[in-house]
Amino acid sequence: MNKYLFPRLVALLACCFLNNAQAALITIEMPNGLATYTAPLDSEFDAKIMINSVPDLGSIDFTLTYNNSKLNALSLDSGFIFGVDNTATAPGTPVWTGGNIHFAEAIDGTSPLTAGINVTVPTLVATIHFKAVGTGVNNVINPTSLILSDFAGNPIDGSFQQAFVTVTPAAVPIPAAVWLFGSALAGLGFFGKRRKSSQVLY
Repeated sequence: MNKYLFPRLVALLACCFLNNAQAALITIEMPNGLATYTAPLDSEFDAKIMINSVPDLGSIDFTLTYNNSKLNALSLDSGFIFGVDNTATAPGTPVWTGGNIHFAEAIDGTSPLTAGINVTVPTLVATIHFKAVGTGVNNVINPTSLILSDFAGNPIDGSFQQAFVTVTPAAVPIPAAVWLFGSALAGLGFFGKRRKSSQVLY
């Protein structure tokens, strides 16, 4: 047997174990795929709530806060992670007003599913539609609560990644008359200089 084969097998098994032991990760994904997103004033954008690395997922419940003097949450749409026909939304949710967002879904008790879903790639949980209503930097969409459970109702470890939104004022367009006026002044200056340089002194 190759003397290098056994250490390689041990290392491979260790990597597999560590990968399976990874906690669930919830990410707030902005349109440009970065943690910080810049939006012009009065523009609208979507923040996507994604989940990854969780086996046997049976329910999800999260609460977010945001600065409602800078951001206005317009709507929240489910990603139906459990499937449209298998999903039960918790009574009273979703909520997306007053600087708070609360969303909770679970596998419906009447669903034919006999196990939770295995999430191995980033998967959409919900989409929140925002409008930028005030200027400022690092307006945080901040997680305050995250509860994940498996199919049997047992808790699953998970972590949340917050996101920052920088709202910038919209550019003020310069009227066309200003450009025309500037062109006229430049033209007068050019011809005045040309006339002066063409004078002959005796």
